[in-house]
Amino acid sequence: MPNLMEKTFIGLHKGLYRISGGKIMGSFDKMPVMMLTTTGRKSGKSRTPPLMFIEEAAGYVVVGSAAGRDQHPAWFLNLQAQPDARVRIGKETTAVRARFTEGEERSRLFAAFTDTAKRYADYQGKTGREIPVAVLERQS
Repeated sequence: MPNLMEKTFIGLHKGLYRISGGKIMGSFDKMPVMMLTTTGRKSGKSRTPPLMFIEEAAGYVVVGSAAGRDQHPAWFLNLQAQPDARVRIGKETTAVRARFTEGEERSRLFAAFTDTAKRYADYQGKTGREIPVAVLERQS
């Protein structure tokens, strides 16, 4: 679970992103940032964390690192319970459906992610769980 400083940063990040249409806080650590809106698996309420991503032909690749904590992040658990979500990149919002990767595909996409965001390899080393990788496939 994020600490108070992380929660404050996330709130500030979301606000600046929303107000500026992604011009401010639209990237972080050399990677683009999206706002992912999921449905809370317990509350049923919309939840919108900022996430770094890479784009692939199939959609947007996101990594459930939780900064190397031993639990999956809430947004990932929400997607497991309800894979339909929305992403906002800049001013554009797109409906997506999460698909969870395994095996070679997961390894390939995780490596592609860590090529740009090296800290994610460090996160994997901090936890005993395999950090999950999801592809958010665009829906028509």
